[in-house]
Amino acid sequence: MELNRTLIVVVVSLALCFMEALSDCPNIEDKERNSIVIGSMCYHYVDSTTTRVTYDEAQADCKTRSSNLMTIADNSTQTTLVTKLTDLSDYHTILLGLKKYENAWRWITGKPLTYVNWNPKSNTSGDCAAMRLDKGGLWEPVGCGKTDWYTVYVCEYTPSGSSSGHLTTFSILMHVAISLLITLSRV
Repeated sequence: MELNRTLIVVVVSLALCFMEALSDCPNIEDKERNSIVIGSMCYHYVDSTTTRVTYDEAQADCKTRSSNLMTIADNSTQTTLVTKLTDLSDYHTILLGLKKYENAWRWITGKPLTYVNWNPKSNTSGDCAAMRLDKGGLWEPVGCGKTDWYTVYVCEYTPSGSSSGHLTTFSILMHVAISLLITLSRV
């Protein structure tokens, strides 16, 4: 019985440590307000209203933070980001890490484009993309030249302390702990 309690404490401690690692976004200004954690990704809202930036300057700023402009892999991430960003931003256009290369849209991280949320009524053109909060988070093409200025963007990165190796190790430890707990409960 005492071994069961010890095992439960170990499992809960492992779970808490793992959750803490996932929420360990890098130190940024106003971290509590400007960080969004979704799954194993961390998003950093950047408001540059005092210094407008081009698409390339926004991406370069994200690179200095060891990140890239945000990518969106699924509807769940899209919905969560729209909700959180609507609370954070008074601005409607938020740059995406999505760019047209040789007439094909691609994430600048190299991730495959498996999810899209294009505005079917958009009449804009451009080789970069932005999320429009004033249109429910729909995406629209935008310009990405030296005279196209933006004030808000989001950098995404894997939180420090989190990697697929940590996920695998944690999964194995949890599986072993649960198996031991089941075995010991039968004794």
